[in-house]
Amino acid sequence: MRDGGDARGARSWIGRLRKPRDIADRPVTGPLRGDPMDGRYQLLTVLDQWAKERGVPAQRATAMRQRMDDGYVRALWLRV
Repeated sequence: MRDGGDARGARSWIGRLRKPRDIADRPVTGPLRGDPMDGRYQLLTVLDQWAKERGVPAQRATAMRQRMDDGYVRALWLRV
């Protein structure tokens, strides 16, 4: 244990840990955009930001976007 090896020290160390928070306690960031049951919006938004931050050429980013969208739709077809 970090505080000399006794149980008292462990309790004091554990007491300093952050308490878990519920995601519902976070403030609202804005209105929901798109269909909440269609995860493509979230996936493609993350992909676009990732490509922008890494300087991926626009043509390559568009191809990646299309492949991700195609894969998403095909996965849905397999479940219907």
